[in-house]
Amino acid sequence: MIRKAKISDVKEIQQLINSAKGNSSRRSLVDLYDHLRDFLVFIRGKRLVVSLRLTSAGKGWPRSDRLVVEKESAQQRDRFSNW
Repeated sequence: MIRKAKISDVKEIQQLINSAKGNSSRRSLVDLYDHLRDFLVFIRGKRLVVSLRLTSAGKGWPRSDRLVVEKESAQQRDRFSNW
C-alpha cells in the first residue's frame, strides 16, 4: 500500500535512509519531521519497505528527491527483474 507518510513513520524512514548502502547524507529526526509532508511510503504487511521524497522541480512538476528501498525488498525486486 502506498500512502503519505505519517508522524509514526518518521523513525522507520530515518532507519531506512541512514542504513542505505552508499548513502553519505544521514537525516536527523528534526529534518524528517520538518519535511514529512514531502514523503510517500510503501507498506508491505506491517513493514515500511520504501520511502520516497517528492519535491518541486519547477512549474508544479514533482521530482523524486530521495528513494530508499529496504535491502531485502530490493533483493526480491532484482530477482524478479530478470523476467
